[in-house]
Amino acid sequence: MPLLISSSAFYSLNDAPGFLQIMSMFNPFQWFVSGLRDAIDLSWFSYFTNLGLLFLLALLTLLLALRTFRFSDV
Repeated sequence: MPLLISSSAFYSLNDAPGFLQIMSMFNPFQWFVSGLRDAIDLSWFSYFTNLGLLFLLALLTLLLALRTFRFSDV
C-alpha cells in the first residue's frame, strides 16, 4: 500500500512535499505507472527504460531470494 499511495497513480505529485517526490523516483510502482503512461503516449524510449528498471529489480530480488532461501528435505 505505501508504494501505491506514494506514486502518481491516483493523484499528481507536483504539489507534494519534496521528500515524497524524491521517494517516488525510487518507487517501483511509479516506474510501472510511468511506463504505462509512456506506452499510451508512444514514448518508446521512456517506456523501455521503465520496463528495464522493473526487470532489473525483479532479477535482483529473484537472485536475492535464491541466495537466502535454502532447499532442504527437512
